[in-house]
Amino acid sequence: MISKYLTKFFSASDDQSESDHTKYDAAFTSTITDDVHKRCIDLCNSLFDFSLQLVKVSRDKQVGSIMFTRPREVAEPNQFQKSVSPAMAWQEMRSYYRWRATAKDKTLSVRASQNEIEFFVVPNQSVNFLSIAEFGSRLAGRLQLKSTAKGYVWLLNNDKATSETAEAFINQRLSDLVSSVSADAVMDEKHDARIARLQATHNRTVDGLLLANQNLLFKLVNEQEVTKNEIARELHDTVLADLMMFRRYLSGDKELSQREMIEIVDDITKQVRDICNECTPKALQEWGLKVSLETLLQRLNQRTGAICNFTWKGAVPALEEVVELNTYRIFQECLNNVEKYARASKVTIDCVVTPDKLTIVLTDNGKGFSDNQNELRESGFGLRSMNQRADLIRCFHSCKLMVDSKVSKGTTVSLEMDLSNSR
Repeated sequence: MISKYLTKFFSASDDQSESDHTKYDAAFTSTITDDVHKRCIDLCNSLFDFSLQLVKVSRDKQVGSIMFTRPREVAEPNQFQKSVSPAMAWQEMRSYYRWRATAKDKTLSVRASQNEIEFFVVPNQSVNFLSIAEFGSRLAGRLQLKSTAKGYVWLLNNDKATSETAEAFINQRLSDLVSSVSADAVMDEKHDARIARLQATHNRTVDGLLLANQNLLFKLVNEQEVTKNEIARELHDTVLADLMMFRRYLSGDKELSQREMIEIVDDITKQVRDICNECTPKALQEWGLKVSLETLLQRLNQRTGAICNFTWKGAVPALEEVVELNTYRIFQECLNNVEKYARASKVTIDCVVTPDKLTIVLTDNGKGFSDNQNELRESGFGLRSMNQRADLIRCFHSCKLMVDSKVSKGTTVSLEMDLSNSR
């Protein structure tokens, strides 16, 4: 133990009776003598030597990294007092006998005045302004020199000090200095790691949103191209073919009657009207989703003779135009598939609306299909197009599109749309 540095300051008073303790809190001697001041300076120097030696022999690398400034008399500037109040400028400039122990982030500042030694822990960035950085909440401890009937006694935080308690106090202050640095370092490391994780999560989220936007843009452009190709094919296979046939009739030897020409023109007009309705459904714009879906089902009945039933329960929700259009297109595609592939004799559409959800279910008793992806592609069943339209709906509402089909047992297509979280 390195007690040789401090023993001489405390051993002389160790045999004082407990009755003298009541005098420790008495007032100081009326005059601070040079002897009192010298005792403070001597103890301050010994505390420095003890701390320095403690750091040198420590096996703790962080304790061993503590740096010291040697003890010296330092005059306190009074510019701060002047800045607070000109009336304080007359006060005499103070001075302290100081030394410091500096760790990574904090400093133990030790200052000796005429009859006491104070210990402050201050941030390193405040070391240049110690005169205002040393205040009550940063006070780590105080050694005071008291006079008794038997001589002088050192008190450590108002309790009688011994060499052992003084050594333990200094040891603890240095350990706290580096342990607090270590704790701060660990907290900084954890904070940096958390920031890094949050940044990585943020980057992944942004990348995901960018990719989703790019995919959505591709789907929109691709859907436009698909629509153009469908319009071109419909015009070529129906309207253009009928017009070419009409031209051959007009340029041929056989003359058409006025009635025959009107019938041909009416047929072409109907084909053009149907194509226009396919591109921009007039009923959807004028009457909304409910009437449009019912109209689709009625047309299927007229073309195929299948028994078609339509039910709607609840109020018609106020949906965005793009949501209405893509919902309409999904079930339009379903009914096209029923007409082309299912050979169903019965088709129903059931719609249920609640304040939070819209559910549309289409069922048929057709031939159905398997889950084999190759068969789906060969059949031409437009699942991809339907899923793309569901993705467009998800830009506004959470939704779930489900297709359930079994060979020879029909098909069920359901769309569930959350109306409570409009985006």
